[in-house]
Amino acid sequence: LDELVLAGAARVRAAGGGHGLVVAREGDCDAGDDQTVTPTGCSNAGGPGKNELIKFDVVKGGQYHVFADSVAGTTAGTFELRVRFRPEEACEGVGGPCIAQGDTVLGACREGTLTCASEQTGLTCQPGTPAATDTCGDGIDNNCDGQTDEGCGCSHPICTMGDALNADCGDPCAAQICAKDPFCCDTLWDDNCVGQVASVCGTAQCVQGDCAHTLCSVGGPLTIGCDGTLKCVEKICKTDGICCGDGWDAVCVEKVTDICTFVCK
Repeated sequence: LDELVLAGAARVRAAGGGHGLVVAREGDCDAGDDQTVTPTGCSNAGGPGKNELIKFDVVKGGQYHVFADSVAGTTAGTFELRVRFRPEEACEGVGGPCIAQGDTVLGACREGTLTCASEQTGLTCQPGTPAATDTCGDGIDNNCDGQTDEGCGCSHPICTMGDALNADCGDPCAAQICAKDPFCCDTLWDDNCVGQVASVCGTAQCVQGDCAHTLCSVGGPLTIGCDGTLKCVEKICKTDGICCGDGWDAVCVEKVTDICTFVCK
């Protein structure tokens, strides 16, 4: 509550927050809660309580211009001007959800809570509190450090289609693919992402295509052309017919690196 005793016409500026409410009083004279009023029943008929006008205006920064003027009678004597504020109206909605803004507000911390600003001039969004560690597998940056599920390991093998992988899940190949094709780590790890294990990372561990098994696995004989455009099976079988005739043994697997320059892990 700001109270000022003023002589005659006066202009004051009151600092505060919320919506202003002006009440003019002179003895038994009560101007009420209107912005522009003509008081009645005033005990001081010749003083500033007669036909007094009270106006106020809200300006930036939560400040109020208040103007009091007597349009009839004398301005001699004093009158009391009381300015009351209702900050609860300016801060209506406190505790509700909001989205916090700012380059430093990341992950789950963007989900904030509405709080009352300083001097109760309105609402502001308070960012959420970061968790101590990420919750693995939920795809959320719980600790608000700009990374998702770091240190949790890959949610599925890089040779298997599934949810988007985290570039920091611990597999260097996943990081390479995500740098080249963000879709694989932002949206979905699809068959194209699996195919890039060979084209980007240079490893044949995922290469199978229409083959009976991967090129890096020992098993039955493979058929020329089963690995599609890689044509690694064709190159190997032209130098060693056993690989496509009798069986794909450990020697054939070694040739994946020696002849096709792919790495088998």
